[in-house]
Parts: sequence; structure tokens; C-alpha cells
Amino acid sequence: MTALIPAASFSHVDTFEPSIRSICGRFTVAPSDRSGALKGRLSLERLGGAEMAFVGLQADRVIRQKQDIRADPGNHYFLVFQDRGHALMQQGASRCLLREGDMFLVDSTTPSRFDYQGRYSEQISLHLPRSSMQSRFGSRIRGGIDIKREDALSIAMRSVLKRMLDRDAENNDHLAEAFFGILGAFLIDFDDGRRVSIGDSDSLIASALQEIDLRYKDSDFGPQDLADRLGVSLRVLQRAFKDIDETPRQKILATRLAKAHTALSNQSHGSGPRTVSTIAFAQGFNDLSYFYREFGKRYGYAPGKVQSRKSNVDPVHPGLVSSKA
Repeated sequence: MTALIPAASFSHVDTFEPSIRSICGRFTVAPSDRSGALKGRLSLERLGGAEMAFVGLQADRVIRQKQDIRADPGNHYFLVFQDRGHALMQQGASRCLLREGDMFLVDSTTPSRFDYQGRYSEQISLHLPRSSMQSRFGSRIRGGIDIKREDALSIAMRSVLKRMLDRDAENNDHLAEAFFGILGAFLIDFDDGRRVSIGDSDSLIASALQEIDLRYKDSDFGPQDLADRLGVSLRVLQRAFKDIDETPRQKILATRLAKAHTALSNQSHGSGPRTVSTIAFAQGFNDLSYFYREFGKRYGYAPGKVQSRKSNVDPVHPGLVSSKA
């Protein structure tokens, strides 16, 4: 690899935003802290004839809006690889949660949004020149395509990418061609019907469950916030959840209770009510009496009794008895 911009660390949006714009184009960064403080790290390398940006960021979100595109039209696709943490990605009608190992294809000429929700995330962004990619792939390449880590072609792409990162830039031309060949095969499969629309109930529920798992510790997080995050109406969200015989509110509560049960089961004997309250508040409950009541309704015993019962209950499905019982 050839270092085009050496790795640099940042602690404020006023210094990070100009730097990411110089590397990736015009994006607007929203820090989690009102003071503008953030945790950021950037570098740019040349790899196999393409540029690759390494971006570490702890902020609320990064957005590329229409006014950003007018000021900086952009001439790239960005293939974003999630290396650490999670990020909610959106371009057009496509929305997905990127886990470690997932990828997302972004078109720089179309508005996009990266949500980090204050959590630290590390991404590798492969900058693909728009004209050469369109010449190579035609209309098959476009923004908003998510590439799941479980896909066999995704595994192959990651393997080739790792080999490229481990070798000198001048020896990478054949690996770059192999990478683009696999990407092309994925795009063909994708166009042949493997894409699942966000409007489909199963896909919407999957996205909702991923979002709940990220946000459940926020005591203010509720069904309307969930719908807003997914870009659908609350009614559409409620209708999708009917397929699993549960409401969004019930699922958020069940997730908090299950996480609290797991945390309590990991405590030592005799930890006392202070530990119970601390754990309850940490899982998104802001009313201790409500927590005790709902916990008892779900599991049939008080939170303080978890230690004596933990080997006999599944916290997610409390009606299931462990085989060890």
C-alpha cells in the first residue's frame, strides 16, 4: 500500500469534518456531544489502483445531502466495509444495519446517511471511480446495495481484500482484478432477484430487531422512535409485527427484560437490591417498580431470585426449561 494521507486522530468536529471532506468528498458530520467533541481517526492509502480510506468515528451520524452534492458532485462509488462496531446505512429506499464483515455500496451522486448513534465504528471505504465502474459493470452497479457477510461471494471478496492489504501495492493488480470479478458476480446475482425490499415484512422486522438491539438501553426509545429510524410509519411497523404476534412496544420491553435477566444471572450471590436497580436502569428502565412488576410477570419470580433459578430458565423464552433442570 502507498500512504496518501498518513493516519491522524481527531477530537472535534471542526477539525474532523474538513479532513473527511478532503478524503471522501463533502459530508456533514453530526457529533453526539453538543460541544462538538468526537473521536475520529482517518487515513488514505492507495491499493491496487484504487484509493482506500480508513475511517474510525464515534459520533451520531454522517450525512451527504443534496446541497453537499451540488457543492461537490462526486465521481465515485464507495464500497464501505464494516470493520468494527455497527452502523445504520441508508441510501434511497435501501436501509440496513452493517455488522462487522458486512459491506454497503454507496453512490456519491445520491444522498446518503451513516448512523453511528454515538457508538465507535471503524469502516474501510474503497473508492471506486464512477466512470470505470460503469464501464465495467454497466447499470448493475448502483448505490444502496448491501452485501451481507454470510454471502459466499462476500466471503470471497473479503478474502481477496485481506490478501491485498497484506501485500505490496505493485503486486496487487491481479488481486484487484479478482476482486472486481467477484464483485461483478455478486451484482449479477443481486439483479437476478436476491435482493429483499425493505417494504417486505420479514426484512422490516429483521431491521427492527437489529435496531432494538442497538437502542434498547435508551430509556426514551419507543415504537415511534423505532419507526422513524426505519423510515416507515408506526402503523406499517405495527402491521409487520403482527406476523410474529407481538407489538413493537412488547418487543422492546422483552429485550430489556432479557438483557436484565442475563446481567442479573452473571452477578455473584447476595449482590443485593442495589445491583438490581443498577442493572435495571442500565437496560433502559427508568421506573424501578415497573421493572419489578414486568419482570415478575414475565419470569414468575422477583429479580433478586435469578441466581437460584438461572439454570432453569431461558431469558428470551421464559417458558422453556433448560435441559439441565
